[in-house]
Amino acid sequence: MPRNHAPRAKKPSDWRVAPRPDGRREPRGPSRGPGARGALRRAAQIVALLSVAAGSQCAPAHDDAASNLPTLSSSLVRDIALEAGDGPVMTRVNDLAVDSTGNLFVLDAAGHLHKYDVFGNYLALLSDTAGRAVFLRQPAGIPPDDVAVGRDGHIYVTGAPANLFPRRLSDTAAVSRISPDLAIDAVYRIPRTETLTGLVAWRDNLIVALARPGALLEEFLGYSEEQVKATEKLLAMSHSGTPTMYFHPADEREESVPYWGSWFVTHVAEAGDELLAVNSLYPIYRYDSEWFPIDTFGSASPSFRQPSRPALGSFPTAGPEYYEWRNSFTTIGGIHVLADSLVVVVLVDQIGDMPTEIERTYRADVFDLHSGEVVARDVALEGKVLHADTLLYMAWRPTNGGWHVGLFDLVEEGPR
Repeated sequence: MPRNHAPRAKKPSDWRVAPRPDGRREPRGPSRGPGARGALRRAAQIVALLSVAAGSQCAPAHDDAASNLPTLSSSLVRDIALEAGDGPVMTRVNDLAVDSTGNLFVLDAAGHLHKYDVFGNYLALLSDTAGRAVFLRQPAGIPPDDVAVGRDGHIYVTGAPANLFPRRLSDTAAVSRISPDLAIDAVYRIPRTETLTGLVAWRDNLIVALARPGALLEEFLGYSEEQVKATEKLLAMSHSGTPTMYFHPADEREESVPYWGSWFVTHVAEAGDELLAVNSLYPIYRYDSEWFPIDTFGSASPSFRQPSRPALGSFPTAGPEYYEWRNSFTTIGGIHVLADSLVVVVLVDQIGDMPTEIERTYRADVFDLHSGEVVARDVALEGKVLHADTLLYMAWRPTNGGWHVGLFDLVEEGPR
């Protein structure tokens, strides 16, 4: 349950900037239409991405102290109590999405999709034609973590309806297309991946984040070196399931440091005509509407605990030693765009001793969307940010109570 909140402070005029007057960036090269997106374009894309990444690595980190950054906190604006429905009881909220009318689509830890109105009244549960609850799964029985609402009004989830045809899709990552009244419309198989770790509806496309098996899986589960050193991390596809472009090549650190690839996850956020992508470590990559890299921005603060570089063979099993190492550093757990002006990067400081109940604490770095400059560091959050528009959406469950969705804004507490 959220802590007691002071009355909302007045926002300063200097930390949330106005949009760029021109609304667009200067293009880096000639526009290339969908018909020309072949091997040549992909090669040029990779070269450009490596160039902007190299530039960001050479650039000095932001001097936060010299910038006299404000201290921001998350302030509760609205609390939505989710009504208990007739379907399965939610044990945890994995993700949520919001449609144009304010309806909430809540994905729980068991893979069920629930629909609520803007006031939290229960409306529907994803069910089959006989009225039985449908639960969604990724390969190996992993519940999905991502739901998005497309421009076409349909809902998309990173999982397949396991209790409808488990044998057909149990070995393949997939995205389910669901109608607004919560009926399965289609299931799109996603090749070249084991698990999907992110999903965003951007313009007329879906952007799907693909997980790559890292050294942990290579060592414990017998993945080949070619599988570990897979290619791009993002897939653009149409709302009808047609793949359009693979892009965002894997971070070289995933391949050069053993075990890092096991937890490198790509997070994505839409920002108008641009797309933002970030792995578990900085920087943030910015793409244009044709998935061509524009630039990178963002750097870690001194409070960001950097991961060590274990040698291959350091962890004979995925046991206590591995999780002790995994809990020793900070990772990026999500990226969101607030009010078309701020980039909120969610930081995770502890994941707990899996596979027991996950214990996490969350904070955020905040950057200006247009300039990429740091706005605030270490903003305390009430929980994981699941969605953002003009406000940040988080979910929590009071003791002996039902689930709530809180809508938060960022307010200034005063100078550091």
